[in-house]
Amino acid sequence: MEGLLEKQLAAGYTGAIVASQDCDIAASVDKEPTVEFVLVRETECNGNFTNAKNPRTLHIPVNEETEPGFVELQTRDRVFLAKGDLVGNDPCPDTKISVPSVWMLQNWLALRYKRTAFPDEFVNRLPSKLKGKVSKVIAGTVRSIEAVLFDLCGDEREELKGEDNYLLEITLVYNEDTDEEALQKAEDAAEGLRKAFKEKLFKPENEGQPEESDAGEWLGIELIDIHVVSIRGITLYDAQSKLRWELDELSFKVGQPSSTMHALEELVQNPQNADQG
Repeated sequence: MEGLLEKQLAAGYTGAIVASQDCDIAASVDKEPTVEFVLVRETECNGNFTNAKNPRTLHIPVNEETEPGFVELQTRDRVFLAKGDLVGNDPCPDTKISVPSVWMLQNWLALRYKRTAFPDEFVNRLPSKLKGKVSKVIAGTVRSIEAVLFDLCGDEREELKGEDNYLLEITLVYNEDTDEEALQKAEDAAEGLRKAFKEKLFKPENEGQPEESDAGEWLGIELIDIHVVSIRGITLYDAQSKLRWELDELSFKVGQPSSTMHALEELVQNPQNADQG
């Protein structure tokens, strides 16, 4: 297998994970002539990239029962190898991935084609410092939180104007199977998010009033509540109806256009400015 990935291994990749489905691998060469792989590198775990929080980058654990470690995958780092070239090559016996991690990998690969779309106006109302704070809070949960879900209370497709606030409820879905302290970490993250939103989007009625006071007004986005729910307790309806929050999806970089259509126009006119991430 090393010979088939000689250039990739020389570039710093440490291996590849099969992305093709079993049925496609078993199909005749006439129907499916190649097998798809995603290249991987060994890495230190970053909580922003676990549990498919980021649609471009994923960190998953390997060898959890022997020599625990993490590998990084990028959606763009894919190779297709002819089935005939794979004959005689066996999977690496020293690297194991758990079944839950395989499910996570499958979900992450699918995100490339079914990512959440938020209203541009909602995105523009989120201060960059708030996005950074939220990213920092979520990163600290590592493997505890499976998903961060946003509910815009019926305005998921609306570009609100003027002084109308988006009403926001957040759901943190934690997984006690991967972390015995997941509930506590999720509750701590919820408190951190509450403070971050109130600090950046809430104008108190009086200076110096108690932090827990609700006297004042929200600016553009009103945080209604944050719910903490086990992955075993969330309903299928809630999981499918709420908007999944992904770290690189909510913001255009400083200096970039403020809407998706303007961003597309900018990339067509100035391809050298395309985001390489």
